[in-house]
Amino acid sequence: KDEENHISLNEQVVDANITNYIDGYATAKAYVMATFTPEFDVQEANSYFYIDDNFITDSYQGKLLKSSEAKFFFGLNNFIEVKKENVGTKSDDNFLGTKETTKTLKSYTITNNSDTSQHITFVERVPVSTHADIVVTVLGGFQAGHDGKVEKIFSLNPKESINFEFGYTVVKPIIK
Repeated sequence: KDEENHISLNEQVVDANITNYIDGYATAKAYVMATFTPEFDVQEANSYFYIDDNFITDSYQGKLLKSSEAKFFFGLNNFIEVKKENVGTKSDDNFLGTKETTKTLKSYTITNNSDTSQHITFVERVPVSTHADIVVTVLGGFQAGHDGKVEKIFSLNPKESINFEFGYTVVKPIIK
């Protein structure tokens, strides 16, 4: 958490964690996101957002409850470049022809083209099995939550890039 980030939300100043949120499953673009906890309830209204005394935007904001984490997206960060390449999907049957394994793999390159260090929250998803005979395994050193959400949090220095692969396998019985 960067302790120097504060946002002003309708006359209350709260500490905020500012990050670039990348949803690889959807748009694969970086959006500036603030995560904060209001000190008192905020009713539905047009809200004015400031970061460190700089006006950012005004927006209609739904009700926010005190002491409950809230997230607000400020829009696209054009300084963070995301390249997503589908490496491929491959299906194979096992030797006995009783199980099919499907492997899906994607390659990501994320580049910070700004002059300042940037915090990144990268999110992807994997299928969630609801049947014991269907097994999903996450590849690339990631861990999936019970909802299939996979998250990687890191920072990039100015002009720095990171490359990684993300994928999963699904093993399921072949029904004849």
